[in-house]
Amino acid sequence: MADVVSMLWIRNWFTSIDYEWLGNRIIVHGHTPVPEISIQHHLENLDKIQTIDIDNGCCFKKDDLNQLCAFDMTNREVVFQRNIEQL
Repeated sequence: MADVVSMLWIRNWFTSIDYEWLGNRIIVHGHTPVPEISIQHHLENLDKIQTIDIDNGCCFKKDDLNQLCAFDMTNREVVFQRNIEQL
């Protein structure tokens, strides 16, 4: 089991994925805000990379962030909702 610090802060874990163990499953994760264009790229390449980061930084006031993102696993679609609260 990974230590707590690594589980919270590690960012370059993609290279250590055991794809044989993963099989046809998909890793859906967040905790690292990425722009909408990156999420769309992950979605378009989901069969190849088998991971999708759906954290669009809904709490940040930045043009490429500030949205809540949901992933519909059945239909493989992402939905974005801009943060409407005053920050």
